[in-house]
Amino acid sequence: MLKRALYALAPLSVLTLASACSPAEEAQVSAEPAEYAVIEGWVRAPLGGRDVTAGFITLTAGAPGGQLVAATTEEADAIELHTMAMDGAVMRMRHVDAIDIPAGGAASLAPGGDHLMIFGVNPAELEDGEMSLTLEFADGETLAITLPVRDTAPELDPDMGAMSHGGDGR
Repeated sequence: MLKRALYALAPLSVLTLASACSPAEEAQVSAEPAEYAVIEGWVRAPLGGRDVTAGFITLTAGAPGGQLVAATTEEADAIELHTMAMDGAVMRMRHVDAIDIPAGGAASLAPGGDHLMIFGVNPAELEDGEMSLTLEFADGETLAITLPVRDTAPELDPDMGAMSHGGDGR
């Protein structure tokens, strides 16, 4: 009987010994959520008589990066993530499921590119000049933000000066 018990336990002891003597496992990918922040942002005031507008933000994420997957607000019926892309000679807007935010980097949602498309805006809700949103990320994190509502894009900070794209200072 003792002999049978030892034979029955032998495979388990071999597995235990093998796992104890195996090389160390590779470092695990962090299960911690990224830390998200909005550097800047604004919402375009809906054009007269319309209830659709767009929101623009610059998002950052710490390691391991992340994905913006949704946004909500009580001041409108719905928000979708959109991108702009050329289709032949025509610029087309389309819905996307997520916007990637690189680890330690930023994702810019700006006019002419990725943006928040906001539907069913109630203009009375925007009389205070702000819109409150909750951003939702693929890792389950959320971020509550309040953005100014503007008729036009904010101007560049005058202290920053003009941007040069060439190496000759122009």
